[in-house]
Amino acid sequence: MRTSKVVVALLAIGIALGLASPISGAVADQSDSTASICGECCGEDAVCQALSDLANLRGSVEELVPDQGIANSLIVKVDAATKSVVALRITPALNQLDAFANEVNAQEQSGQISSSVSNVLKTRHDTAKNSISNIR
Repeated sequence: MRTSKVVVALLAIGIALGLASPISGAVADQSDSTASICGECCGEDAVCQALSDLANLRGSVEELVPDQGIANSLIVKVDAATKSVVALRITPALNQLDAFANEVNAQEQSGQISSSVSNVLKTRHDTAKNSISNIR
């Protein structure tokens, strides 16, 4: 059972770090399903749960943000947070997620993304940030 958790977590990490094309529909579908599987198998593993939530956040950006430039900018921040979690650098991961939230707020205020998309991204952000905080 532990081996399957590690394999699924590594798949989620690979997807979150962009080993496949970052904006393709197939990857968005794959990251969502892999993240859900990982989230279900993480149990008490806080790092696995944080990686799953970050993969879900990334998938939401890919799915909901139509402007590729804005999506890429947000994904870069999620990927940086993911790399920090993998390295167990918790404070930088939280700071990178704060940068993500700040950009989402700015994009919403400027009308580049809708309030409904912003609300989904903020909810996913909060979930990921709480999971990362649980690693401490």
